[in-house]
Amino acid sequence: MNTNWSPLQIKLLLKIHTTQTLKPDDIPAEIHKSELQNFITIGLVEKVEKINHTYALTHKGEAFIEMLLTTPLPVLKWVDPRNL
Repeated sequence: MNTNWSPLQIKLLLKIHTTQTLKPDDIPAEIHKSELQNFITIGLVEKVEKINHTYALTHKGEAFIEMLLTTPLPVLKWVDPRNL
């Protein structure tokens, strides 16, 4: 499973999240359509209408988006360099 997400992959997932569904014609040009298939394979996205090929996030995909949206910002921790 991928643990290093590219900005374009995150952009695609957020686009599906914000629009609720996605048609292939709505995929941004800079994102290769194989990314959508990769998300289907790992269970983040599912095909919801076979006729017009509409896609939506699965429960797993929604959980992943929730994790992204609730990730805290990094903080700086000051330490005594003698203890490193």
